[in-house]
Amino acid sequence: MAYKYTKGTTYQGDIKAEVDLQRNTEIDFEDDYIGLKTSGSATLVVSGSRVGIETTTPDYTLEVNGETKTFGGVYRKVRDVNSTSNILTTDYLLRCIHGSAITLTLPSKTNNHGQVVIIKDQTQAASTDNITIEGNGSDTIDHSANFVISVDKQCITLVCDGINGWMITSLT
Repeated sequence: MAYKYTKGTTYQGDIKAEVDLQRNTEIDFEDDYIGLKTSGSATLVVSGSRVGIETTTPDYTLEVNGETKTFGGVYRKVRDVNSTSNILTTDYLLRCIHGSAITLTLPSKTNNHGQVVIIKDQTQAASTDNITIEGNGSDTIDHSANFVISVDKQCITLVCDGINGWMITSLT
């Protein structure tokens, strides 16, 4: 199958494959939207600056509704914190490099179901300068309002459950 193209601006409707006997493979063009349909369903969508795989309305930069497999490393965001602050929805690993006690407030459970946050006492000073992790508003951390890292070099992994708030899934 081949498509002809031209330089410059052209206006064209949806494209359907000529050799598709069921006529259910197409490229759907709309305002700020391109959808690749196979077997009649949108498989790959570019909507504004977001990409969706097996979803027609991606809510994130890349949203995959299904399994993923990678060959190679997966890189995550690491951010140093040295004072009381809010944990961002884009955070993954926070290295606490503080010189006094600090408080970190988790993002709201709303729309963050499945977010993973790891917090590490990097300065090995949590026994004297505690790191307090607080839920957002009425959100809880394993049914408590907060969790305090008070052991040097301690590391905690939290996962947002989207219902009560955050679950402790690992503590080392």
